[in-house]
Formats: sequence, C-alpha cells, structure tokens
Amino acid sequence: MRRNTNTNQIFRQAQPEGNPSKLTLTISAENGAYNATVLGYSSVTTNDFDFGYDGKAFADGALQLYTLQNTDKMVIQARAAFTDTDRVLTGFTTTQPGTYTISLTDKTGTFSTGQSVYLKDSVTGTVHNFADGNYSFATEAGTFNDRFEVLYNTTVLGTATPNGSANQVVVYKNSNGLQVSTTNAAIKTITLHDINGRVLYKKDNISQNQVTVNDLTTESQVILVNVITQDGAVTNKKVVY
Repeated sequence: MRRNTNTNQIFRQAQPEGNPSKLTLTISAENGAYNATVLGYSSVTTNDFDFGYDGKAFADGALQLYTLQNTDKMVIQARAAFTDTDRVLTGFTTTQPGTYTISLTDKTGTFSTGQSVYLKDSVTGTVHNFADGNYSFATEAGTFNDRFEVLYNTTVLGTATPNGSANQVVVYKNSNGLQVSTTNAAIKTITLHDINGRVLYKKDNISQNQVTVNDLTTESQVILVNVITQDGAVTNKKVVY
C-alpha cells in the first residue's frame, strides 16, 4: 500500500516548506572514517515520525552518529517548530576504540543567524558550545545511545557548568603506540604487564589526562594495563598490542 507523503521535504533546497531550520552533525575518526546525522525543525513536522521527512539509520556501518526518536535511531530527524528548550538525545556506534571528533558542519535557518548549539557529554559532564570549535573525545568500541545530547540553551540544565560524572579510562592501540585516556581525573601512574606478570613499562607522576606509550619493544601479545588516577582510583584493562 502507498502512503500519502510530502515529496517537498524540508531538507531540499527548492521551495522550502514550514520555515525550516537545519543542522548537520558529523563524526570523524583518526583513520578518516566519517558519518553524519541531520536535525531539522519546521512548522509542518512533529517530534514523532513524519513520513517523507524522517529517515531511520541503517543497522550496519563501522561508525555511525544518529539521534534518538523514542527508541529509533535516526539519520534524519524532523522535529516541530524550533524552541531553544528542545533537547535531542544523540548516540553513536563504533567498532574501533579511539579518539573521535564531532563537528557542526552545516546550518540553515535559525541556526545560521546566531542560535547557539551545544553538545552535552554525559560521560565527562561537560557542555560544549560548537561556536568554540569541534568536540573530541576518547571511547571504547561499542554502541552508546545516551552519551550525548544536543541542546540550544544551557539554562535547561539548571546550571551552565554541571559536575562531571564518574571517571572513564579508555585504552587502545593506534599508529603512534598505546593510547591511555581518562575523562575526568588525571592519570597518576601507568603500569603495563604481560600475561606472565612481567613489567613492560611503568611511569609515575604523570598528571595528564592522555598519555601515549610509544617505546614498547614487545611482540604481539595481550598486555595488562594498570592505571591509577590522581583521585586514587585503580583501573585494569586488557589490550592486544
């Protein structure tokens, strides 16, 4: 059966309907992987699924950025007429741990005339204003449906500088060596062991949130990574080097 839909979508350039405003967010990886998602607002769409306007994300892909509409992952999400109190839950999927960057790459309508766009990171507890540039973060591999939220007014949070959440330690191998990152408390000590308990590397008094270990002389094997942060928390990770 056919469904009556609006073929003159708000995301097309010709003959726009409903005074639309649009923004595009992209996620990129150090290896060049790239994905994008679109949010659009107009007076002819709603916050529920609108046939002819909304587009669900495909289930495949090594790297995906999407917004959430109820439980559906959306690559294009149309919403009702814009208000700066709106909040949109934003998630991502990656098959590779690493450092990723989210950028605001395109904006029209309200967003092109000075409206602020913020990204809230529930892991670090920070709120990033895209007017200050792109947002970079470290992550493990996996699907994260509730880490980010798009905001347009920080007063909806109750405070412009919320407290950070629990510290997260991310460990992964990249072209430069072994990358160790923390989201809140700085790293104090890193110790690497092989599976037999032999110490391969140790560094104390680091006082940084990101460290690259690039002088390991070891064959491919499982390495046990022990991280102690400045607040005394101890985290142990396994990584194949």
